[in-house]
Formats: sequence, C-alpha cells, structure tokens
Amino acid sequence: MTTPRPNRVDLHCHTARSDGVLEPLELYRQLAAAATTLVAITDHDTVAGLREIRAAGLGASGSLDGPYILAGVEINTTADEGLPGADGLSRKARELHIIGLGIDPDDGALADALARQRDQRILRREAILDKLAGMGRDVRTQMPSGAAIDSAGRPHIARALVDAGYASSVQDAFDRYLTVDGPGYVPRQGMGPREAIGTIHAAGGIAVLAHRSDAPDHPELMGALIEVGLDGVEAYHQSFGEDEVDRMTRYADAHELLPSGGSDYHGDDDMSYATAQARTHVPDSVGTRILERLGR
Repeated sequence: MTTPRPNRVDLHCHTARSDGVLEPLELYRQLAAAATTLVAITDHDTVAGLREIRAAGLGASGSLDGPYILAGVEINTTADEGLPGADGLSRKARELHIIGLGIDPDDGALADALARQRDQRILRREAILDKLAGMGRDVRTQMPSGAAIDSAGRPHIARALVDAGYASSVQDAFDRYLTVDGPGYVPRQGMGPREAIGTIHAAGGIAVLAHRSDAPDHPELMGALIEVGLDGVEAYHQSFGEDEVDRMTRYADAHELLPSGGSDYHGDDDMSYATAQARTHVPDSVGTRILERLGR
C-alpha cells in the first residue's frame, strides 16, 4: 500500500536467519535509518536473528539509535487437523501463517516446538531438492550454508533456482516449480494452527493470522481459529491495497480481534528496507494496542 506517510511500526519482517536476505545487524541498521520505533522480528520457526540483535545490545528499548525490537516468530501451519471450515479449501488456502508477538524467546516449550518445526523444514527441503534434481534442476550447490540453513525453505530454493539460471526471479521460480501445483512442490508437515496458537500463548505472546485478506471469506474456519484463541489479524501489509486494509480493519473490529501489520520484508530482488517501508503504513495506534495487550 503506497503512502506518503512515514511508517514507524513494523510487526512483520525477516532476517537471513530464516528467509530474509539481510543479516540481523544489517536489518537493524536499516530499521534505524528508516526511523522505525517499534519492530517485531518474525523469522520463520526461529528466534536466532532476534538473539543476535539483542546480543549486540540493540533493540532493548527504542531510542534515536534504533527501534524497540519486539520478540516474534512466524509459524507456518496447515489447517488439516480437523478444524471446521478446512474441508473443501484448496491446498494453498489451507496454509495459515501464525505470527507470535511478544513471546518469551527463552521459553523452553517454545524452543522445543520450533526445533521440531525446523526438523520438518529440513525433511521437506530435502524432498523438494530431490524432486528438482530428478527434473534435471539440481541446485544443492546453490543452497545457503551456515546459520540460515536450519530454517531454510522454499524461498531459499527459489533463489537457488535463480542463481543456477533455471528461473528469472524468485517469483518465476515459485510459479514454475514451487507453487502448490508445481512439479517441485512437497506438502508441509508440522504444527497445525491450534498447536501454534497454544504454543505462542504459553510463551506469553499473542497470536496473529498473517497476510490473509481473504479471511472474511472463510467464516467457519476463522470462527474455529478465534475459538482456539486467535488474537488478531494482519490488517496492514505491504501487498494490501486500500480496499483490503479497510476490509480487514472492519473485520478485526467486528470480531474483537487486534489489527496488526507490517512490511513482511524479505529483501528479494535487491529491495531495500526503505523501499518496503514506502509501500507500507501501519498506524502507531496498532503498535500501542499490541503493547497494551502484552502489558508493556
């Protein structure tokens, strides 16, 4: 959503410890340069990027030197655990990304749950790479190594396909190989949304459904998620137009859900954080309500 207003709140962004391209400290530098005041690091199934930022003495409180960093995580789930409303949905529509905001990153049960998620990621990643190799598209040598690899997923494979010359862009790689109907697709395994929401709550956080502007179109499924404890929905997202923002804010109000939002910044195609922020606007009041719910 393009807007001339400066955006100071971003409750959804990623580092290279999951599927972002920027190292955690470089992302923090760009967050500070963009004058953000409240940011949640929401890497997929890991809090490693958050730990690196905090270990550097950054983000513990907002200041002129950079934003306050709220501990977060994004858990990719599939609504295949018997939730009402899931039957009949396409495989893509069943994918529900649950963001935990304000979690305790040192919670033992959360750490164990995320470790299991990463184990499932590894199995899925290897199965996808095997399928691609069987098609003559072996990209194992282009895959990342080191700190990012445990939480690597389809975006990393998409970038590897680009690097190997098998796709022109990350989106092209998804469209040709990795989308749910693509020849390289492997179904996700791991937590369902009910378990993800419960794990986030047990770690002291609030659970938010990410980037689903079609949520109002699935009243039975959304009712089931609310019943098991969903706290909020993203009403603001880099990809949402004004009509979608209006629709989602109205939906949140009508169902007593917290509105949340953010850039969902990854950095593909050499996009800077400043560019992503120019396409995003999350009102300051959204951050205030989130912090109030967390008691901060």
